[in-house]
Amino acid sequence: MPSVPMVPDESRDLAELAGQLAARVRSLVIGDVPAYQGALVALQELRAVMRRIEEQRKEVTRPLLDEKRRLDSWYRAPEQALKGAEEALVEALTRFRADWAAQAEMVAIRTDRERQRALEKADEWEAKGQPQRAANWRVKAGALAAPVAATLPTVPGVSWRTSWKWELLDAAAVPREWLTVDAAKVDEAVRAMGEVAAAAIPGIRVWAEELPVVTLPAQWKEASK
Repeated sequence: MPSVPMVPDESRDLAELAGQLAARVRSLVIGDVPAYQGALVALQELRAVMRRIEEQRKEVTRPLLDEKRRLDSWYRAPEQALKGAEEALVEALTRFRADWAAQAEMVAIRTDRERQRALEKADEWEAKGQPQRAANWRVKAGALAAPVAATLPTVPGVSWRTSWKWELLDAAAVPREWLTVDAAKVDEAVRAMGEVAAAAIPGIRVWAEELPVVTLPAQWKEASK
């Protein structure tokens, strides 16, 4: 096991005991009633050692966690200030890009309408037997060709990507393949109703598993303090 300077000697002793106990428990063979009873005692001992190790872990790490919380609190203020500024800046940049694109689209639409009108005029003069005037309008239409889409300048290291978002409008309209079961809600119902939950909630199977509830003997409780 690698050396950790901050681990107290008592915890190192517990770690050694844990290894020995784990090996002994894994070798147990429950073939008769006495062995079954012995295994229950071993389970109690296992839980007692686990509890003491957890208590010591908390004792050792509590000062570290307190210091981490203090440092996190100190760094939080400048981070939040920068995050708020970043959100405002991104919103302003996004709004400018949208306005710029809208204006460019309006120019393109207006130019296309003027070109169409010029072509219609050319057709009208052509029908009237005025080829020269028709030619003049066609030249004008050619000059009104849709402008090449301009692009905003870029800065090295900064680019834009499309991020799609969504919101729920009608849960009943969502196909079943996109729905998920509320597992937490089902767990709560099964714990409360037991096997009856299977009838109350179609589509699930309910069964029971026996789990040991371990109460530590008094001497082990005292040893863990």
